[in-house]
Amino acid sequence: MKIAVCVPPPVADAYGHLTRYAEKIAEIGAERGMDAEVLHYADETFFARLFANLMDEDCLVHFHSFLYDLKIHTSPAVRKVRHALEFARARTIATVSDHPFSDFMQEMVGNAHPKTKFIVIDDTFPDEMRFINPALAEAEFIHQPFVAPVSFEDHRYIDFDRRDYDLVLPLLLIDTSRLNLKTLLGGIGDGWFSRSLMATYETVRDDLSQNPFHVFSHTMQGETGAGLAELQSKQPKAVPVLLRSLSIVDGYVRHERRMNIVNALLRDVGDLKVAVLGKRIAGLAIDAKVEFLGTQRAPETAALMANSRAVLNCSPSYPSNVHERVTVGMLYDSCVITDTNPCIAENFSEEDYVPYAPGAAMTIAEIFAGNDMRAIAMRSGHKARANPEFSWQGHFDSVLQIARA
Repeated sequence: MKIAVCVPPPVADAYGHLTRYAEKIAEIGAERGMDAEVLHYADETFFARLFANLMDEDCLVHFHSFLYDLKIHTSPAVRKVRHALEFARARTIATVSDHPFSDFMQEMVGNAHPKTKFIVIDDTFPDEMRFINPALAEAEFIHQPFVAPVSFEDHRYIDFDRRDYDLVLPLLLIDTSRLNLKTLLGGIGDGWFSRSLMATYETVRDDLSQNPFHVFSHTMQGETGAGLAELQSKQPKAVPVLLRSLSIVDGYVRHERRMNIVNALLRDVGDLKVAVLGKRIAGLAIDAKVEFLGTQRAPETAALMANSRAVLNCSPSYPSNVHERVTVGMLYDSCVITDTNPCIAENFSEEDYVPYAPGAAMTIAEIFAGNDMRAIAMRSGHKARANPEFSWQGHFDSVLQIARA
């Protein structure tokens, strides 16, 4: 068996996570005696090598997070467009790691071929994908809730008491205090569409377990007596507006929650050293002991988390997914302080992490004072390193199992 993993253009992989992913999958495949190849979109030979692999019935082509909308345009005289996977002999899988209604996802989902087998990080994504692309009604979706770790490497490990940082915040932060959701949404008026969108915002802001797409659908049904299927058939031109609006609402909620949680935590840092993986933002209540380290690529991020006693996980709107902040933090014996996440609560005991719900009164200093961070970190780290879901080898086995099913 051969495995070929695709890497998107550098602009779509600013942190290097997708490149690292492809390299690790290919590395493990080669260790197991397989032919393994990493296909970089930036290489001149990318498409020639990709189509050669797609024609190989013994090959697994892993698109990961892009290119499952690949199409073939024939000559101007014929003017036909065919999906590349119509002719593929290889097995193909693709990872969907963001809401399908997100701006950069809509075209890929809309042009995706049902022959693709999709790995989704959240089990609500298939409903969104089938709405965007009805042809995917017969596509196969596999829920894989644990994101593969960046990597666990022994040489990065530092004794808990000798680490330089008490807490690291590996989060992209945007100052939502300078934004207005109504303004971002544009001219949506004050009718049922506007009311449904704002009700969606209020619901998902307060309850992370709610999916924005499902909430809007339910609210719209109550407002108009009609469902999304009827909207799609009677007002198809309204669908792109709806998807763009849901993307805006989801992004706004995501960053607003992050800002609120980080602001609350930083009210009183105390005698702690805190690192933020991002730029200083005017809207944050900053303590002088907080360092802003700017954007970091995947290996540097892992090294920083391995050098911290705790890591903050502020959940995006994927309630049935565990982010690599959690997997990497636990692997390196870093205590996970986490925002509400049903998947974490379902898969880990309360002794394995420190929950931190929005609106909690605690500060960072109080969290550290009220918990034995070292004991929690050691306990969760031991479990994480024994969990095959947290290892690259285990993730590779999962990918193969999905591909062969």
